[in-house]
Amino acid sequence: MDQKRERNRQRNSLLLVGTLCQSDGAREEFKIRNLSASGLMGEMDAPPGCGETVSVEVGQLGPIPATVIWLRQRRFGLEFGSEIDPASAYRPIGGSPKPFKPSAPADVKKRLI
Repeated sequence: MDQKRERNRQRNSLLLVGTLCQSDGAREEFKIRNLSASGLMGEMDAPPGCGETVSVEVGQLGPIPATVIWLRQRRFGLEFGSEIDPASAYRPIGGSPKPFKPSAPADVKKRLI
């Protein structure tokens, strides 16, 4: 498998909201378009400049030191200082997820009684 395919296979496309903390202390929420163990693609109105060092908070993760490695209009790429567990970003804060229990429609319940 070539390197580009491997990178895409390990990346999760999603939409999360994170907090970007800049070196001057400014904090701003931003959209996370995709996330991997080594970085993310984010989107915000005024993204940090290429080469800037920032930290990111998302879900149960943070602060995560990162460097802006590319910038295209409102979108930007961050490379983390060390690898993370991306699944931690989707876990609910303060507890484990509740299992989904589908309920049968009312007409099905009547047929079962």
